[in-house]
Amino acid sequence: KNGGTVFHVYLPIVSPLREIAKVKPEPLPRGTEHIMVVDDETTIADMVKRMLEKFGYKADVFNTPISALNAFIQNPEKYDLLITDFTMPHMNGMELAEQIHILNEKFPIIMISGIGESITTKTLDKYLIKELIVKPITLKTLTEVVHKVLKT
Repeated sequence: KNGGTVFHVYLPIVSPLREIAKVKPEPLPRGTEHIMVVDDETTIADMVKRMLEKFGYKADVFNTPISALNAFIQNPEKYDLLITDFTMPHMNGMELAEQIHILNEKFPIIMISGIGESITTKTLDKYLIKELIVKPITLKTLTEVVHKVLKT
């Protein structure tokens, strides 16, 4: 009585841990190109801009597709790439891509989408979208996709 419960814990005897080989991660790709970032969510657009600028790119943020389109019309040679969100009011990313490609059929475009939208490869091909990045956006994915699209 009043003795309580007794537990016996058995742990294996192990030799000291061997030092795990430290693998240096590959450096993320860098660039100097000028990129248009279009997203109606200011915080996401600003985050993408900061991520790109950390790796040497120049980035201009546009919070409406219309303002981005106007900037492209005024100075199409200034930009090397468009990164646009899919879902935006008044004009979605596909419609923006279509308008940009009327002006320059070969202009590279990356689409960003939340997991909710189902964008097929067929749709990406139809609108000449080079790559799709699904949110949440990671630094590694962003820099690798941007580098890949700019080098092809």
